[in-house]
Amino acid sequence: MNNIVDLFSRNKNVTEFAKSIQTEEYSYLVNSLTINQGYLLTYLSFLRSNCSVIYLASNLYKANYAYEVFCKLAGYDQVNLFVADELVSAELLAVSSDLKFERLNTIRNILRNERKIIVTHVQALLRPLISKKRMAESQIFLRNHQETNSQDLIRKLVALGYKRVPTTTMVGEFSVRGEIIDIYPLFCDNPVRVNFFDIEIETIKEFSSETQKSIAPIPEVAIFPMNEIIYDEAQKEDIQKAIVNTSSTLPEFVKNDLNDLENYENLDRLIKYMPYIDPDYTTLLEYIDKKIIFY
Repeated sequence: MNNIVDLFSRNKNVTEFAKSIQTEEYSYLVNSLTINQGYLLTYLSFLRSNCSVIYLASNLYKANYAYEVFCKLAGYDQVNLFVADELVSAELLAVSSDLKFERLNTIRNILRNERKIIVTHVQALLRPLISKKRMAESQIFLRNHQETNSQDLIRKLVALGYKRVPTTTMVGEFSVRGEIIDIYPLFCDNPVRVNFFDIEIETIKEFSSETQKSIAPIPEVAIFPMNEIIYDEAQKEDIQKAIVNTSSTLPEFVKNDLNDLENYENLDRLIKYMPYIDPDYTTLLEYIDKKIIFY
């Protein structure tokens, strides 16, 4: 595969293009490319630039195919997939958790300033997101000997989409036993056990979700939101009021949506209420400061 990329990069026009993208601002129209040449040019741009490269496909199927191609070219750790279900399935059927977690992983890498090839499609690119600032501030960072109110932590976990259960065994769950809070954060290999002494975190340990036994102490842990929609109890009341005030007679589906909003359920289906959830909402493109876009 590298031989093909090397051979492609020796083309005179490709060489000139690769040099030109290293300037601060540019806009090019490249004609007469095959689909495979488009993949190679995108990958070459990623290699020669110092910013993320967005590959915009026309639909979900083509985005998934392009993702596999770029993973073969660059490796899975260099490529993110930001896609969404088609409109009908997103509204009527169960929303794919895998796709949601792929989108959240893309957002996490952007917040961490990691340079990636981001494969997306038109519908996903237009998908509204809460503001970058709000998403960044929603993350929870815990470390040993940090002063943190355990009840505040519980409220924050609920706002981030974590479900309180008797025993933590799956990603997205947390449980409380006295001064111990077990959490299974998104993007972590194991759940963590946070042991409080009054308002101070005494220890943080990884533990087995199967045996519930401790594995090893760790100095800190990052807890990322489980959903793209984030709101706390105070914000929830304002959102509900804003939606109710839109009409004197609410359709049945809006009532169902309000019930989901109340219980933090099916949040992917509530994306249409983003203007009420975050007036400063944006899209993926606005999350990335420096970028090259291929479409």
